[in-house]
Amino acid sequence: METPTHYLWQPEGAQAPVKIAYDVVDAMLQDVMRGFGAVPKRGAEVGGILLGQVEAGVVVIDGFEQVACDHRLGPAWQFSDSEKGRVAAALAVPRPLKAVGIWRSHTDEGLSPRAQDQNLFDQHFPGAPQPPEAVLLIIQPFATRLSQAGFFHRRGGLLESVTPAEFAFARKQLGGGKRERRSRPSDAAEMPPDGAAPPSNSTAPQSSAGEVAGAGVTRIRASKGIVAAALTMAVVLGWSGGFFAGRALTHPPDPEHYALSLTVQPQPDGRRLSWNASSPVFRTATRGQLQIRTAGGDKTVPLDLDQLRAGWLLYSDATGSTRFSLEVRQMAGSVVMETVESEAGR
Repeated sequence: METPTHYLWQPEGAQAPVKIAYDVVDAMLQDVMRGFGAVPKRGAEVGGILLGQVEAGVVVIDGFEQVACDHRLGPAWQFSDSEKGRVAAALAVPRPLKAVGIWRSHTDEGLSPRAQDQNLFDQHFPGAPQPPEAVLLIIQPFATRLSQAGFFHRRGGLLESVTPAEFAFARKQLGGGKRERRSRPSDAAEMPPDGAAPPSNSTAPQSSAGEVAGAGVTRIRASKGIVAAALTMAVVLGWSGGFFAGRALTHPPDPEHYALSLTVQPQPDGRRLSWNASSPVFRTATRGQLQIRTAGGDKTVPLDLDQLRAGWLLYSDATGSTRFSLEVRQMAGSVVMETVESEAGR
């Protein structure tokens, strides 16, 4: 039986069906959660353009790009006057896949489009007043449960105010099974395997669908890649001082390159732990756990990949002096660990 590659969204009352690749769901969710954890309480929104094609009246999403927002107007994915040309710049880049819509996360109440979403469609998809030529995808992240999402089409030229059906934005819940172990194309470029030739200089990096990307656009994609040889150590132990031990490597890794940068900040309702989710360690992680040691005993909190790549965790049970150890297990079986001490009230 062939493994499914796309989730089909076709609820009753939808203007047109949409198919989205499970790899896109995986990669997009990582960046949605990373933005969600970047700002306390509400979180920062991220967004960009959807890439794919239209097949027999169905919008098929096989890639996407993130268009950077400076958040000068707050945590929403909303552009100031000096940023308004960024979406147009992304859409103007030649690529194999066509732009089939807009996507963004939504950290506010409810799940519905804003005026800027309508403006973006009016400006960049003026020839597609009706489906299925363009679609809006909104993802609403949550800290304690699965993220929710919905597709929105136009009706009479205006975006729907309510999606015909929300759905859990997670591969497993959408029928995609387990995520394949893979790294992004950028991983291989940053950490080439031993003996591999360095990447040639180019005028622009590759984008989420293999196309050349434009200035001001961040590429995001889940794709098959090469696991870096630097992560094939039998055991890698990292403490807050940055000490690492393992078998000898042809090109020993820079300890700072694998630092988790674990920090603890007091909050009114607990302690917020943060780490560098952009570290290469998390790109090849399989799972993790947080070890908490207090005067009252020890506790272990398991962390899945989405939680690890979000880059933060609010822990409300710790009182007094507490020792936090973040452990991240790698594909090759190695473990990266970093520990911080948190004093009472600090």
